[in-house]
Amino acid sequence: MKQSKALLITILLIALLTFSQTGAPLYTTIEYDPPSIFNNGSGGISRFYIEEVYRRRVEVIYSLENLPYYDSNKYLLLIIGPDSDVDGYEEVIAWVGRGGVAMIMDELNHTTSFLHSIGVYQGTLYRTVDIGVCNIGNSTINVVFNVFREIRADNTKAQLLCVVDGNPVALLLPYDNGTFIVFGDSSLIINNVMDTVHSVNNTLLIDLLIGGRGIVVYEGSRIYSTIEARVIARVLNTIPILMNMVIAYLVGSDCIRRIIAFLSIICLVAIYTINRFGISRKLNIGLKKVVKDREGYSVLANDIAKGVSIWLKEIER
Repeated sequence: MKQSKALLITILLIALLTFSQTGAPLYTTIEYDPPSIFNNGSGGISRFYIEEVYRRRVEVIYSLENLPYYDSNKYLLLIIGPDSDVDGYEEVIAWVGRGGVAMIMDELNHTTSFLHSIGVYQGTLYRTVDIGVCNIGNSTINVVFNVFREIRADNTKAQLLCVVDGNPVALLLPYDNGTFIVFGDSSLIINNVMDTVHSVNNTLLIDLLIGGRGIVVYEGSRIYSTIEARVIARVLNTIPILMNMVIAYLVGSDCIRRIIAFLSIICLVAIYTINRFGISRKLNIGLKKVVKDREGYSVLANDIAKGVSIWLKEIER
């Protein structure tokens, strides 16, 4: 049984060591705090995503080349706060031209080339929280903006959507059979906002713009960090290193000498106490009892030895 356990443990250790030499991912996490549907932090949009899933069809793509697979007349493309420059936007322009709607929410300039191609430009960055006034149809909605850019267009067809202190921060741009909706802020529907009273107006504005369409969320620009199996080997290698460091510290420092000195002091104090005050009554009684018991055993042993000797003599006769 013990041999079977030892064999099993050996096999598991060999398997663990073999696995630790591979680059297999153990855990993947999203970097920073982006407005991603996979980010449950304050800057993510996981709450908005969950709410929308119960209301409409929501799809996720990681490459804009996959956008043509979704009916341009039934979906809205959402590009929100990309972490790197958006490539392949030609597909988006063609898709919108066929009747699609693309909502771009960005204040970090990762969509600069994309926006320039449709005649939209980002202006001054405002690092503040303020109330924007948005007009859609016959409705006026006050929306919270948090770190935002001015948005301007040289296209005469562009329609002003939202302003903050008179500065344009969002606009609508008709394009062939479709529409581009551009915000200079990616935080309108992040989890941090969804936890406040402002979530009502912010989500109302976005829902009115989406209308009866489904949503295609672009998540291809996110930056991820992966913990690989090699970390196991690093941990295993660290254990003997730490042990060597501890041993070196104990041997090379005054630690052992301090322990010996401490024990020596305890012994000296004990000897002095016994000589000065004697052994305690309870301890003394215990010692006497042990001695007495030993003496009793000795007498019994002598009696047995004498009896055996007499018995042997009787047999010899």
